[in-house]
Amino acid sequence: MISTAKQPPWPRMLAEGVVIVVSILLAFGIDAWWQERQERQAERQQLGVLRAELAENRAEFEYRLRYGNETLLAQNKLIELIGPDSKPIPSDSLAALLADAWSFGIAEVESGAIDALLDSGEFRTAVRSDLYGLLVRYRVILTDHREEHSRQFIELRTHLLDYLGTVSPGAFVFGRSDFPVPVNDLLRDQQLEAIVSQLVVRTNQMVRSIEEMVGLADSVSVLLDREVAS
Repeated sequence: MISTAKQPPWPRMLAEGVVIVVSILLAFGIDAWWQERQERQAERQQLGVLRAELAENRAEFEYRLRYGNETLLAQNKLIELIGPDSKPIPSDSLAALLADAWSFGIAEVESGAIDALLDSGEFRTAVRSDLYGLLVRYRVILTDHREEHSRQFIELRTHLLDYLGTVSPGAFVFGRSDFPVPVNDLLRDQQLEAIVSQLVVRTNQMVRSIEEMVGLADSVSVLLDREVAS
């Protein structure tokens, strides 16, 4: 006896199943592509913020380099003047040199963008390893510049001010004293020479750190341009 029961339309059902599976896969693919595109756009925006931060910092670095080199000139001039056979100079000239010798300070720069990227945890795998390494190095030097170099420079500057207050009318450096200034004694004082020499060492270290950060910032900017363009 021949069965008259209607057979399921397997070909049609199979085709419909394939269409459903393909549609689901396509939807997942589009969603993944869109999510990746959004993440890439957000990453490029972050890199753009970092690029702007580095450019702004560079202007401050250049100013500080000029300032630091002027400070070094004053410090070295003082060391040249100090000695057992030093020749007298006007007290206001000595005051100007002393004021210039301790007036250098740390570079006031931003690091919010670099901190946000390096602390995110995802940035390391999202960009080139050489870019990541440069940014880590930049932040290490900047942190040391802000903390260790700054602390030691301030300590030396305070030491110099305290010293001047014990051997002379300290306010003469600021043009606010009517008392006689022992210029000759100051310029023949080994302790003054020692303090200024320490300031030279610290100022040199601060200037060198700024120069290194400028070089790193320039290298980072080149890599950032490549990263954004890729």
